[in-house]
This record gives sequence, C-alpha cells and structure tokens, in this order.
Amino acid sequence: DSLPSVIIITIFLDSFSHKKENPISPNSKDRAIGVVPIALIFTKADKQSKNKTDSSVAKFRKTLATTWDQLPPHFITSSANQIGKDEVLNYIEDIITTIE
Repeated sequence: DSLPSVIIITIFLDSFSHKKENPISPNSKDRAIGVVPIALIFTKADKQSKNKTDSSVAKFRKTLATTWDQLPPHFITSSANQIGKDEVLNYIEDIITTIE
C-alpha cells in the first residue's frame, strides 16, 4: 500500500515574541480553513518561563481572533528539550487517520 499524501499548513511563530499586528492574512485563512488543516506551532518555548510563554501565546491568539472566526489548533514547542513534539506528531497522525 502507498502512503496517503497529506497537506497541513503549519505556521511557525516564536513563542516569546508577540507583536500587536496580525502577521497572518485573513484572506489566506479564508481560503485554507475547511480545505487544508492549519496549525499554529509556537517555537522556542525553552527561551523563557512557561507563564511568559503562555501569556505571549494567549496574546497572539487574542489578536488572531479579531480576524478569524475559528482559531486553528496550536502547539507550544521547543526543539531544545522536545516540548510539544508528541502533541504535534499526534495531531499529524490524527489527520492522516481521518484521511484514510
């Protein structure tokens, strides 16, 4: 059996930098949601405390919510200490299972 082709839009963002402007165009969101799975992956979670990371992510999601009707799933990750690795892999596996 051949493996299915899977397309997932992943948007990688530094978890420790939050800007007030929304770097993700609402127009690209409208074309993607419902057609292709989207996930926000916040990186470098090891660069600051968990509370600061959570606060930064919450601020970003609040900003995003001003232009998006439905927020995509998000994951907080760090390659340095493997935070979020299992969650991201489980998300991808769930999508593949849904397609099959």
